Amino acid sequence: AEARLTLAVVAARHGELDHALAIADEALSIDRRSRPSLLMLGTELDDALRRYYPQEARAVDFRATLVAATA
Repeated sequence: AEARLTLAVVAARHGELDHALAIADEALSIDRRSRPSLLMLGTELDDALRRYYPQEARAVDFRATLVAATA
């Protein structure tokens, strides 16, 4: 899951919002994952999404998805 979130961060930073969100959804659906690492990388992705896509509701909504997945 952590590797997938890292790929999502890279995609977001390269202007590939749809790809980044698809990879992130896949990563958050993986059963085996480390919650602290997931939160760290998920927060990094959330920061990138909010920085590069502040007007995109899907990007802004990622934080809620992350919180729900790590609860």
